[in-house]
Amino acid sequence: MKALETLCKSIGLPDEETACALAEAAKHPEETDELARKMRRGRLRALKKRSPAFRLAVTLKAALLAHDDYAKLGIPEDIFNDTFSDIAVWSGNDRERYGEIGVRNIMWLSKHTRLRIFKIGRLQYEFGTFAAPPFGGAANFFDALPLTGKKVLNLHIQQGVPLSPAACDESFVRAKQFFATYFPHYRYSAFAICSWVLNPALAAVIGEDSNVVRFGRRFRLLGAFPDTDMNARRLFGYGTPRDRYTGDNALRAYALARLNGGKPLLSYFGYIRTER
Repeated sequence: MKALETLCKSIGLPDEETACALAEAAKHPEETDELARKMRRGRLRALKKRSPAFRLAVTLKAALLAHDDYAKLGIPEDIFNDTFSDIAVWSGNDRERYGEIGVRNIMWLSKHTRLRIFKIGRLQYEFGTFAAPPFGGAANFFDALPLTGKKVLNLHIQQGVPLSPAACDESFVRAKQFFATYFPHYRYSAFAICSWVLNPALAAVIGEDSNVVRFGRRFRLLGAFPDTDMNARRLFGYGTPRDRYTGDNALRAYALARLNGGKPLLSYFGYIRTER
């Protein structure tokens, strides 16, 4: 139990969530151990039927098992702590959205426990395969076709910290070093991302020099698709009712105007070649 408590502190899990998870683990020691092992194999069916608090306890135990693999590979402790800080992020979202302690999105967090995702500096990197999306119709679509089926690193942007150019530059440099050192046989061909932050229209909304716009311009775009529900949650907050959306800044005002006009909020797919 001491190891779980230490883990909770290392990843920034709040005291109330920590106490709740420790209580669940103490109450169901064998079951949480078994389901933690299953979680690391991607077997989540039984866990989906349990309470968010119980899921949190299992996720933390699975993280401890992952920690052993990190140690065997020699991956630094700060990478482990940064990666699994996502547990605190998602538990915070669920508390805000549902008013409950625990986690719901075990599908996402199981990737961390299976060493499929790593947070390196500002950005998260996930092992993946490139697939040119069906909505791509511009010249870039044909440029990207040779990448189809090749290994990539899918990017994710953890919430809560500015997306500064310096932090992103540092992350890309560190990521290349990280995967070359700890996963040298993973020959990836690109960084790929699908997100609202790549929307070119944002330059006119929040300015050419904004962190978001500068980040989006790093990528070759392959078109957009409607992603209203996810983007609304990101922009207006998890659990915020539609009638309480406010245009209190330029970005939210833009999104709210589109929603009020019956237009979707768009996400874009983009990539950066990284042949090595």
